[in-house]
Amino acid sequence: MTSQQGTSPRAVAWASIETLVRHGMQFASGVILARLLTPDDFGLVAMLAIFVALAMTLSESGFGAALIRQPRQNDADASTAFWYNLAIGTVMALVLVGFAPTIARFYGRDALVPIAWALAVNIWLTSLMTVHVALLTRNLNFRVQALASGIGNIGGVAVAIVLAFRGAGVWALVTQTLATTFLNVVLLWMLHPWRPRVMFEMQSFRKLFAYGGYIFASSLVNAATLRLHTLLIGRLYSGSDLGMYSRAVTTRDSTQAMLTTVFSRVAFPVLARHGSDPAALRARLKSGNQLIMAVSLPAMLGLALVADDAVPILFGPQWSGTVPILQVLCLAGAIWPLQVSNVQVMMAQGRSGVMFALGLAKACILIGTMLVASKWGTLAIAWATVIGAVASLAINTGYSRKLIDYGALDQLRDIGSYILLTMGMLLIVAATRHTIDGMGPGKRLLVEVVAGAGFYIGTAVMLRLPVVDFAIEVLRSLGPRHKVTDRRLR
Repeated sequence: MTSQQGTSPRAVAWASIETLVRHGMQFASGVILARLLTPDDFGLVAMLAIFVALAMTLSESGFGAALIRQPRQNDADASTAFWYNLAIGTVMALVLVGFAPTIARFYGRDALVPIAWALAVNIWLTSLMTVHVALLTRNLNFRVQALASGIGNIGGVAVAIVLAFRGAGVWALVTQTLATTFLNVVLLWMLHPWRPRVMFEMQSFRKLFAYGGYIFASSLVNAATLRLHTLLIGRLYSGSDLGMYSRAVTTRDSTQAMLTTVFSRVAFPVLARHGSDPAALRARLKSGNQLIMAVSLPAMLGLALVADDAVPILFGPQWSGTVPILQVLCLAGAIWPLQVSNVQVMMAQGRSGVMFALGLAKACILIGTMLVASKWGTLAIAWATVIGAVASLAINTGYSRKLIDYGALDQLRDIGSYILLTMGMLLIVAATRHTIDGMGPGKRLLVEVVAGAGFYIGTAVMLRLPVVDFAIEVLRSLGPRHKVTDRRLR
């Protein structure tokens, strides 16, 4: 079966490799750079995160999702999307340059002006690869993306580490972002043969915007709400406080984002082909939830349990303030994949307007709770994200029940075995920790991870849970002559 017909384990494998390399390199560089730079350095870059995210979302405008959803590749549509993204990307970069002094005054940090100028260049560079990524994703071609992203991230990390050793401070982080994006753009253009034609058709624009417009609006709301903490903490507290919180977010996201990115990139093209069949969507959502939650639950809750050992070992004792924030954020991270999967169903059925309306409702809840919580410090803000995550899951699954008759209770029941298995794993880790309490933190962390992972994986294999069979198919699919037989996500 080809990638056009369904999602094969091979597509999942390459998507996983690309995401693993990208987030793995970012995590590894974070571990090294956290020991060479200060929390304030990371906080400075984080202060601009919300503005950069909004600018990039405006630049993309939902056209990538619209191209992915098309039943056939249309060169006129792709070219129109490319020139539009490039034009808006240029405008957004210039806007950030112009508003850089205002942003610096808002935070009271003059050093933000040149940093904002540099990140404006990154916005423009990103607009050059949006369509290439969309077309590759539509065709489930993650191999090219893995190569481009992997080499780009390795190059960016290498440059950042060299600069950090030479005392460049925050500019090591800024240069890493620029170098990574630049290499990624160059390699995508080298490895992917598609080139934009010199054309811009209003019919194509209207067609893409009719669907992508609501996706764009939803992404804009998400970009603002998910990074609202940078605005609140950067304004109300110190750069170091924001650096601590951002370190917790990036540590959690090194696992969470890896899972949700793979799922959304692989699942959406497949779900979109079954958008008119509720039964097929329900079956694919069920299997997708089982696969992603089988990894998300033990990863997130296990990280929360061992964070007090892991954070000082990985990043150094100066980052110990990150521990309680990370433990709370992992609770929200554990259920985040369910939110993503339910949103994918709305997108697959073309309900972008509904998705936008629900996104506004979720944003209002999250913004309200974060504004109230901001009075009590960064840990309270972390708890506000948990409240927002639970509310968002209730809203998303409520609409899935209406759309495909598959609500929250049904979804939780279908992942019940993984919930129970994770609870067992946590008990094993807690008992192990109590038994070896006198051991050094490094050895204790190693024993805890081995005990927890051994119990979880061993029990899953013994019970032959669906995730085990699919994992075996994914590994086999990397062989050159493998014939795909698994139909779980098709």
